[in-house]
Amino acid sequence: MFIPKLNLSSKFGIHQLNDELQTTLKVGLLIKMSRSLAHNLFIITIVLYLLDTLSPVQVSLVWMCYFTTLALVDYPTGNLGDIWGYRRVLKIAYLTQILSIPFIIFNDLLGIVISDSEFYSSLIFMVLFAIGSSQESGALEAWLDNRYHQLVENKDNNRETYKGFLAKSGPFINVMSVIGFVLGGFISSYYSRKLVFIIFMILLIGLWFMINVFVIETKSQQTGAIIFFKQLQDSFTVFLRNKVIFTFFIGLAIIGAANESIWYTFLLFRLYRDYTGSDVGAGIIRGLIFLLAIFWQLVMIRFIRHFKREYFWVFIATLLSNAIFFLFIKLYYVYFPPTNFNIYLILGFILIYHIPIILEALQGILEGRIMLDLIPDNYRNSLYSLLPTIARLFGIPFVLISGWIVANYGLIQLFYFLILVSLLGSILLGISFKIVQDNLQH
Repeated sequence: MFIPKLNLSSKFGIHQLNDELQTTLKVGLLIKMSRSLAHNLFIITIVLYLLDTLSPVQVSLVWMCYFTTLALVDYPTGNLGDIWGYRRVLKIAYLTQILSIPFIIFNDLLGIVISDSEFYSSLIFMVLFAIGSSQESGALEAWLDNRYHQLVENKDNNRETYKGFLAKSGPFINVMSVIGFVLGGFISSYYSRKLVFIIFMILLIGLWFMINVFVIETKSQQTGAIIFFKQLQDSFTVFLRNKVIFTFFIGLAIIGAANESIWYTFLLFRLYRDYTGSDVGAGIIRGLIFLLAIFWQLVMIRFIRHFKREYFWVFIATLLSNAIFFLFIKLYYVYFPPTNFNIYLILGFILIYHIPIILEALQGILEGRIMLDLIPDNYRNSLYSLLPTIARLFGIPFVLISGWIVANYGLIQLFYFLILVSLLGSILLGISFKIVQDNLQH
C-alpha cells in the first residue's frame, strides 16, 4: 500500500510502535483531515442557503427530515460496520453523499416539474445526505480503534500512546477546518454557493478513492440478518444496563442535539453572517475561532494529565461551555445587536466565544478518553453510532419547536429554550459522574 512518507512519528509519540501501525495511524489522520476540509467547506454554506431560501417553518421541516432519517438508520448502519467491515460501509457512505449533491446543484431543473423546487430539492438532498452520514458516523473512528487494537502487540495495553496520538492530531484536523470555513465563505461570497456544492462533491469523490486505496479491513467478518440483529440487540442491551454509559450517552446526546438542531441550525451561522455582513465574513470569523481552538487544544494536551477526575471535568466544562455560554451570548446579542459590519462588535463576539473554546478543548480530549475506556471493543461502532442516533431523536422535536419559536416569537426567545435544554444535558453528565464516584467507593 502506498502512503506518502510523513515524518511525524516522533511528533505524535508513536515512533515506538511497529511500522504497519504507524502507517495505519497516519492513514486515519490523513482521512480525518480531508473529511474535515470537505465538511467544513460545506457546512456554513448549506446552513445559510437554507436560511435564506426557505421560511423558518420549511427550514425546521427540512432539518426534521434530516434528523429523522439519521435517527432511523444511524444505529442499524453502525452495526453494519461491526459485521460487514468498516471499509465497505465507508465506501457506501461517501457514494450516497455524492449522489445527494446534484439535488441542490440542479434544483432549478426540478422547478420545471413542481413548484417550490428549493424546498423539495432540499428535502430530497437532506434525506439522501442523512443516509450517507449515518453510514459514515463513527465508522472511521471505530476502524482506527480496532485496527490499533489488532496491531499494537501488547505495547500499549492502557492505550496511553493512542490517547496521546488522538489528542495531538486534533489541532491538525482543526487546521483543515479553518481552511474549509474560509475557503467556503470566500467562494460563496465572490462566486456562488452552487460552486461550493460542486467542490464539496469533488472532495467527497476524493474521500471515496482514499477509502478504496488506503483503508485495510480490520478482519474478515460474518454477514447475515441473524448476526446483524443479534449485534443490534446486544449493543443496545449494553447501553441500557450500564448506568454510566446510559446517563453519559443521554447527557451527551441532549447537549449534541441542542447544539446541532438549535444552535447551529438557527443561531450560530446566522450570528456570524449578521455580525460580519457576508458569507465570507462568516467563514473568516468561524476560521478565527477555530484557530483559537487549535491553540487551546495544544495547551490542553500539555496539561491534560493533571485532570484525573475525567467525568467531573467533562461535567464542569459542558455546563460552562453550553448553558452558561448561551446565556452570555444571548445577553450580548440583546445589548449589542449586529450591524452590517462593526469590528468592535465582531471582536466582542469572538471574545465571548473564547470562553467555551477553552472549555471545549478540555472537554473534547476527556470525552475521547472516557469513550475509549468505557465502550467494549466488540460493540464499539454500534455504540458510537447509537450516541448520534439518540441525539437525533432529541433533535427532531427540538428543531420543530425551534422553528415554531422563531416563526412566532423571534430569534431572542429561542435562546431561552436552548439554555434550558443545555442545562438538562449537563445535569445528566453530572449524574454519570456521581454514579462513577459511588462505584469507586464501593
